[in-house]
Amino acid sequence: MAELADAHGFHYWMPSEVKEFDYEEFRKALDFFRKDSWLICHKSCRFGNGRPECEIKSCCRKRGLDLCFECSKYPCAIVKNDKGIIERGKEYRKLGREKWLQQQVEKASKGYENHTKKCYSLSITEKRD
Repeated sequence: MAELADAHGFHYWMPSEVKEFDYEEFRKALDFFRKDSWLICHKSCRFGNGRPECEIKSCCRKRGLDLCFECSKYPCAIVKNDKGIIERGKEYRKLGREKWLQQQVEKASKGYENHTKKCYSLSITEKRD
């Protein structure tokens, strides 16, 4: 989205066209959500770069596990109320590590997002007169 805004020169014309829109704050928000944002974990539980205080990440590190699904105590009190993690854990155990990881890579390549269970893609089409 940031690339699209930059490509269209929003930083030049938005401030003069839409007075109530603060472009600098908009860009700060986009930068916040960029790939290395701590809001989204882009690696396995153990090596996750998500929230610093993530209990799942701490637990996996202590136990030397890449994913909480590999734990003999899974599902534990930490994850028992997270339906998404429970679903992914069931699928992990059904498919096995390699097949599950392959499936996750395929989903990610299509823009799949676990929280919304949707695939997202940015497509730019030319406007024709």
